[in-house]
Amino acid sequence: MTLMADYINKAKEAIYKATTKNGILASTSPVSNYQRVFSRDAVMTGVVGLLINDKIITQGLKESLLSLSKGQADTGQIPSNISFAANNTIHKISYGRLSAKIDANTWFVIGSALYILFTNDLKFSKQIKPTIQKTLKWLKDLELNGRGLTYVPEGGNWADEYIISGYTLYDQVLRYWALKKAGEVWEEDDWTNAAKHLRKLISINYWPDKKNINSSDIYHPNAFQRILKNKQINYFQASLRPSYYDSRFDLAGNTLALLLQISNQAQTQSVVDCVNQIVRTFEYPFPPVFWPVIKKDERGWQELSTFYLFQFKNHPNHYHNGGVWPVWLGWWSLALLSQGNQDRKEKLNTAMKQYLKKHPSYNFHEYLSSENFMPYGTQDLCFSASGIILLSNISFSTKLI
Repeated sequence: MTLMADYINKAKEAIYKATTKNGILASTSPVSNYQRVFSRDAVMTGVVGLLINDKIITQGLKESLLSLSKGQADTGQIPSNISFAANNTIHKISYGRLSAKIDANTWFVIGSALYILFTNDLKFSKQIKPTIQKTLKWLKDLELNGRGLTYVPEGGNWADEYIISGYTLYDQVLRYWALKKAGEVWEEDDWTNAAKHLRKLISINYWPDKKNINSSDIYHPNAFQRILKNKQINYFQASLRPSYYDSRFDLAGNTLALLLQISNQAQTQSVVDCVNQIVRTFEYPFPPVFWPVIKKDERGWQELSTFYLFQFKNHPNHYHNGGVWPVWLGWWSLALLSQGNQDRKEKLNTAMKQYLKKHPSYNFHEYLSSENFMPYGTQDLCFSASGIILLSNISFSTKLI
């Protein structure tokens, strides 16, 4: 058995170990609150199970979705995470501690739709539809100004201790995906049409181009004009805030934009080139989740250094602040595959093989430092295990997008 094949099996075993009758736990490690079913983690892990046709992980995805649906708030909000007592009754429901987790809702809709598309489980489809309707209504309400984009509070998505907020790219792309797949599965034209409109808003507002300068779909004309004047646009912008564009490179948002083919051919190549430029001096070609790093005494450091729940993790080149997350390496490789960029995906696969050979103690840690590439954070994380699986030679399915 090859090294990578051995790690793929270990990754599956880590996920199997975390799969319970209530769903897929974030991790079996007894730290913080990871022994819970998180909407985001369970769905992203479950989608990998669908892609590799793994019955255990697929069943875990279904149970996760059913458990999370039981915790849906009257408003329609899906829990960020849910925990269970020894007798399998719901122990605690969390919608987020410091702020609501908006992507818990979009990933829930995406996971439900993809589960149905891959399994044709019509009973589940009928059972879960009322939950989906309420969730999409809640997300619609988060437009706040009714103009089409969802407003996300600081810490309101997977980067829950990072200083990004406003009309975030990542969350708009996820909502587009959720509406598109929900419209496809449940044959709801309103959802399909909303997805088409949102895709147009993303294309125009997150990659400013002078050809669109007079478009009525520009959200913030002043910010749009300023960024065109002051910055060369070579990737989708991380967020549009009420006062300016947040122009940091957001790997997750750009990855999903490429995966869902929101980018055109030239934009795809530009994003790939940007990633190559970022990693050009790295020991491994692993892009960090946000770039550039926020360093001490720089703008944003004071706010970042006080923004945490249990302990501060966002030191330079760590965690969200320039850390490398295997889960997003996996999805980045999937995005490359969806764009027909097999060569670059294989280079990532080869680099991961080299990394695992040099770091045999890697145990599906949460993230790697982009400074020394040592592993940090929670271990046995299903998030990370699923990322390693995605880096292997899996087949791409058009059902996904």
